[in-house]
Amino acid sequence: LANQEAQRSGHKVIMAEHFLLELLKEDSDRAVEILKHFDMDIEKLSAEVEALIDAAGESDEIAAGESNQSPWPQKVMECAIEECRSLGADKLGTEHILLGILSVPDSPAAQILARHGLETR
Repeated sequence: LANQEAQRSGHKVIMAEHFLLELLKEDSDRAVEILKHFDMDIEKLSAEVEALIDAAGESDEIAAGESNQSPWPQKVMECAIEECRSLGADKLGTEHILLGILSVPDSPAAQILARHGLETR
């Protein structure tokens, strides 16, 4: 889904922010339920994430042979898979991806959540 979001926004590089934006769009999923439980304003979060993605704009040009991913998505997914396993879940859910984002506090996606009051670990 993050790859689709990156393509939709015209970016060549997949960022952790694309993961977060996709989570925010899935209104019925567990991640959004969790964010709402912590009184997160989903519309405000989405707007901030979209603005950050838009600001990346053409700065995401990649040279030949380079990866089309920033360093954050791989770390986020590794942490999400670890969270899924540690919680004994059978499949990776949006809640695990949210935990993965929060597990990488240096990522812009985690920093957006922190600015809105959701502390990273």
